[in-house]
Amino acid sequence: MSRIRSLRIAQAITVWLLLGVLGLLYSPAAYAHANLLHASPASGEILNEPPSQLLFHFSEVLEPDLVDVKLYDDNAELIPLRSLHLQPGNAAMLVAELPLLREGSYRVTASIVSEDGHPVSENLTFSVGRETPLRLPHEHEEDAKATMHDIVLLGARYVTETLLLLGAGLHAVALMSRRFGLPGTQLLLGRLRVTGFVLLLLGTGGEWAAYASSLPAGGLTDALFSGNWQLLSQSPFALMLLIQFVLLLLLSLPSLIDSWYAAVWLLLTANLAIGGHALGTDPLYLSVALRVLHLLAMSVWLGALTYLLALKRHEKRAQGHDESAAQDREGFRARFLRVVLVSAALTAISGVLLANLQTDWTFILTGAAPWSLLLLGKMALMLLMLVPAWYQTLGWRKDVHALSTPLLRTEWRLGLAILLIGVLISQLPYPHP
Repeated sequence: MSRIRSLRIAQAITVWLLLGVLGLLYSPAAYAHANLLHASPASGEILNEPPSQLLFHFSEVLEPDLVDVKLYDDNAELIPLRSLHLQPGNAAMLVAELPLLREGSYRVTASIVSEDGHPVSENLTFSVGRETPLRLPHEHEEDAKATMHDIVLLGARYVTETLLLLGAGLHAVALMSRRFGLPGTQLLLGRLRVTGFVLLLLGTGGEWAAYASSLPAGGLTDALFSGNWQLLSQSPFALMLLIQFVLLLLLSLPSLIDSWYAAVWLLLTANLAIGGHALGTDPLYLSVALRVLHLLAMSVWLGALTYLLALKRHEKRAQGHDESAAQDREGFRARFLRVVLVSAALTAISGVLLANLQTDWTFILTGAAPWSLLLLGKMALMLLMLVPAWYQTLGWRKDVHALSTPLLRTEWRLGLAILLIGVLISQLPYPHP
């Protein structure tokens, strides 16, 4: 049975690798994070006559209820626009009709929501007749406000997604461990399960509040209560949060069979793929598949470490463990090591394939963009995480009870750092050729 199961795992890995290779060979990468392709007037342009409108041509179609344009004069006074709309027949073109402008310099901020749900802002300046010094107190206030929204959203996403990934992986490993007579999550965690669930609900609400307030139109909450699903469907991140909330409610239902909770945890993990860059990358099927695989593999990897730490804590509180279970522990050790090996390998492979699908490794390795530096940092931490893991494995194979708690904590903390970098990466635009 063990050989058959190992063969199935190997076949599954082979299928995922073939999908990745075929997609990279035969599918052109689409760099779909929204970008400003052309603007009229162009940034820095000096016009002889005042323009009657501003034109912004973006790399993807826009949702009219999730766009905004602000125009400031050289005294940082906001100038009301006559109208703001998308170009008929070209939903990637944003048009702002202007009032009559006097001589001087102007600053424009165009805010949209990318196809993958991320807010995008573009700034430019132009002048009528001659350049004049620009005073920008409002800009600094807006930047500070946007920075605060980003920090709150980052914190809420990190807490929530970390709890989801750890919870899903811990649940999966606990189900496997019960076959060897080891305790499940209810015994290992106790009241921490309730605390974690409350934090998940609060974190989901915090994500929604921070994200909705960062959007240009700010109407997602109104759209939710008014049932404007067409507007909500334009934001994958908002849909992810709504699905996440419903799944958490399903997770709270008591006294159901184990497969129910396993399925809900699986869906909660896979649902996180909607909130990254996956939906803005072509081919869509391959991008989503790799993102889901990456999340599931990382979840099992870190969930396995969390289970071992919780088990060590439980045994310490119980003042030892039953020596008669040594044979079961040997079976658990063999299964555990296979699971961790496969999940770690799939995490690395899917991450590399996904990055190659989104952008070009030449730009990652030679560029200094924050996204590239964070990705390289994530890869370095994963390699560093393997050092204590390898040392721990060698000792554990010699003695079934020889697990070092400090080494486990080191691996676990490195994993949490990797998750933080992953959240940061998902909020930043990736580099483009």
